[in-house]
Amino acid sequence: MTEEGYEQDYTTNYQQIHSGIDIGTDGVDKLPVYSVTDGVVVGIEKGYKGVGDLVIIKELNTERYWMYLHVNVDPSLRVLGSILPDGTTSNGIISAGKTIAKIAPTSYTGLAPHLHLTVANNSQPTSVLNAYDETTVLGRTVSPLQAYWEYRNR
Repeated sequence: MTEEGYEQDYTTNYQQIHSGIDIGTDGVDKLPVYSVTDGVVVGIEKGYKGVGDLVIIKELNTERYWMYLHVNVDPSLRVLGSILPDGTTSNGIISAGKTIAKIAPTSYTGLAPHLHLTVANNSQPTSVLNAYDETTVLGRTVSPLQAYWEYRNR
């Protein structure tokens, strides 16, 4: 582990810096993906850059944004402010442990099905998915393992 809490090879196994962790599924797709924290769904992007759906959840009472990538979004998931079938507006709030997606049948990257999980600590979370330099990524993210430990130990 590095001092930032990432795997030692965090930046060396990819053609660009890797802004999170990949969680393998032993080649199994369609497994449920659960929200790690209580939060507000602030973004859903279908087919994000051709690598599957992206879900962004802002952790309650923090400035952390949890990003789940290479998934198929659960159709019942609603973004804050979206219009529901009954005409009301969604508050976007979800609880830790709620199913938010399923692992996509392929990762769209040539790799086996997996979940990519990034935790950003700024108000423009997808900026870290598009960053190509180590300073930017490490300055705007926190290890998902560290973020989870802090969430559970508040």
